[in-house]
Amino acid sequence: MTVPSAELGQPLLVTLWPSLARVDVRLGKSYWALRGITSVELYPGVEVLFRRENPPGMLFVSVAGRVALVA
Repeated sequence: MTVPSAELGQPLLVTLWPSLARVDVRLGKSYWALRGITSVELYPGVEVLFRRENPPGMLFVSVAGRVALVA
């Protein structure tokens, strides 16, 4: 799916891999991926937060197109 990003000037490409417990996010040449996802928190109209337990990590994607990875 694509998420428009007014802040970054181009859309984010978000690929969900449920069978692999993985999510990938691309913006031009930039790339974020989180594997081993154990939970997803959805805040409608605001953001989605993908989490994993071991090792701890999270990938945040907002509806404004902001991305943050803590791994």
